[in-house]
Amino acid sequence: MPPNKTVTTIGLIRHFPVAHGLPRRASMMTAADVKSWYDAYERSDVIAKGVDLGGVDWRHCYASSSPRAHQTAQAIFPGPIMALDQLREPSIRQFDTGALKLPFAGWRWLLRLAWMTSHPSQRDVKTTFLSNIDGIMQTLRGRAPDPTLVVSHAGVMMFLRKAMLRHDFKGPRFTVPEPGRLYVFEGTWG
Repeated sequence: MPPNKTVTTIGLIRHFPVAHGLPRRASMMTAADVKSWYDAYERSDVIAKGVDLGGVDWRHCYASSSPRAHQTAQAIFPGPIMALDQLREPSIRQFDTGALKLPFAGWRWLLRLAWMTSHPSQRDVKTTFLSNIDGIMQTLRGRAPDPTLVVSHAGVMMFLRKAMLRHDFKGPRFTVPEPGRLYVFEGTWG
């Protein structure tokens, strides 16, 4: 190891499965219906399950300030949990589409496309989210070398993984992380 480098372990965990299920596949929804569904999803409880924490002596835990992530963190970490708004999923802005109805999957696809192309309706949300990811990396750097858990959401984890790889951390690949599963990354700060 090069001088002045500190090895650290970061564990990413997606919140437990959410009790509020997806809309029926065949149901057609307006943008307002989708917003109502997301609002109910935000308030929903989780379905707790056992988590293998890999035998690591986790010293700190950060969690999204969303109820589902905080409930998950409380179930798996015995110490104080630092809730951070920066670990929340981005609040995708609703399109002004009036009475247009699409299946839920169509809305998800449309919103992801708007996000990926930095559509004007989503641009500031995306900029804030990416800035939050950089801020989380700085927060984690401040905890080095203590092993630290981060409980958040699938999308947040995907972007955090990319950020950690840019900082020369090593860890598992995943596309959409499984709820309640630990993904361990190791790297150095310095």
